[in-house]
Amino acid sequence: MRHTHHTLATRGALSAAVLVLATLLFAPAALAQVTPELRKSIDAQPPPPGVEPLPVDLFTTKDFYLDSKYWQDPRYTRCNSPRRIDDMWVRNFVGEWGRCEDGLSVQQLTSPYPYKTAAEHYNALMAKAKANGGPTIYDREHPPPAWDGYYNSRGLQQQQWSFGNNVQAATLMQMLTPEYQQRFVQALYHVGVSNSAQWVSSTCYPEGLMRWWAQGIRDIQISVTPYQLQLLSGTALNILRQILIGQQHVALIAQWYGETVGFWEGETLVAWTAHVQGWTMSHALPEFSNELEAIEVYTRDEQGNLHLEITLYDPLAFVAPLRLDALYTYLEGPQSDTRYQWKECQQALWNVNGRLQPAAPGTVIEYRIPDWYDRPWARIWEEYFEQGMQRPEADEDIFDFE
Repeated sequence: MRHTHHTLATRGALSAAVLVLATLLFAPAALAQVTPELRKSIDAQPPPPGVEPLPVDLFTTKDFYLDSKYWQDPRYTRCNSPRRIDDMWVRNFVGEWGRCEDGLSVQQLTSPYPYKTAAEHYNALMAKAKANGGPTIYDREHPPPAWDGYYNSRGLQQQQWSFGNNVQAATLMQMLTPEYQQRFVQALYHVGVSNSAQWVSSTCYPEGLMRWWAQGIRDIQISVTPYQLQLLSGTALNILRQILIGQQHVALIAQWYGETVGFWEGETLVAWTAHVQGWTMSHALPEFSNELEAIEVYTRDEQGNLHLEITLYDPLAFVAPLRLDALYTYLEGPQSDTRYQWKECQQALWNVNGRLQPAAPGTVIEYRIPDWYDRPWARIWEEYFEQGMQRPEADEDIFDFE
């Protein structure tokens, strides 16, 4: 077993190495453009049997800003998921149609609860705990549940819309407010057509809170005390989350991963995250605003796995609260040989003329320092790939996260 433990201990380092290697291997594709030959191939792609194509779609439009009446139609993105659009240039199937019948429905994405805000949801769960004699107070003489150890967060990856692989892009579009629909279609276009993916790990941008439930993490180290539950993970950067037991929100400014408080009801943990910095969810997925808040309910099964029910509230970005389920599969206890591998992001790909390209040490390039609080990916797209497009005149703060 010890050999197995050592293998797990190096998984984080291996993942980081694979990530760097993959970005370098895929970098030449970033130089590719829609040539006349590729344009002919895109235009000739037939839709699935029985599907009537739209007059214009993401891959044939000259200005996606003018197509808002089509954005929520699956045919506009040729029935593709965000993940398939993200993979198109990497795997050489630009403009191909997906399966129009695939993917979660709007109902499956929507929270089943009547609560309009995270505060209302949290207070209702607290009231329930009090009605049952709680919340449960643990101390050093009466410690909380022994959840300490290592977990893999991808037990439900194929069922989680946050990975972008089991939901139509158009269905996610229907869950967004008009402003965030525009942001989403902008991302889909420049990833799928302009071939200008701006992956946060490739550029060493902050991961952002939604990456916690998506591409940003795999293995998690959990430590539990009577005062907090700490979760440590990351991909190119470390992500540290702390659920502060029995406390209130006090943060005055937004944090990249928010501020999380919680309480125990027996061996169920309820957590409320607020004060989140708005950002992008992940690869070719929508953005979220500084209004994002999350309610997480953790339970543990007999095998030691943690089940999470997550409800996401963001009145600026979402037309309704969203639902997400996650499973953290138990791997090893705290006495194992597993070690958390600390992650330092060293940027190997750089924006050159709007596309990420590798630059060897000593190479001199022109580089503009990004404003991390002003959608740096969008600024690149607008500068290099939207000449002549009729981007709507926005309200003064339309492109701010607040």
